[in-house]
Amino acid sequence: MERGSNNTPQGSSNPNQNVWGCPQPPQPNPCQNFPQMSSADVQRGLEATGAILKGVSDILTSLANLTPKK
Repeated sequence: MERGSNNTPQGSSNPNQNVWGCPQPPQPNPCQNFPQMSSADVQRGLEATGAILKGVSDILTSLANLTPKK
């Protein structure tokens, strides 16, 4: 069977083809924007995030101490 000669190519080996046999853009995968990360990468990221949050917290604490108390 020639591809595209029938409205519904049953034996199409290409999953990205629609019923007309035309190439169809693959569906966007929401996870493909994120690089594949190992658990060690995640752990390092969490530690870095924790350090950043602690730094922000320290800055806010020192700013609060600088403001005159009423």
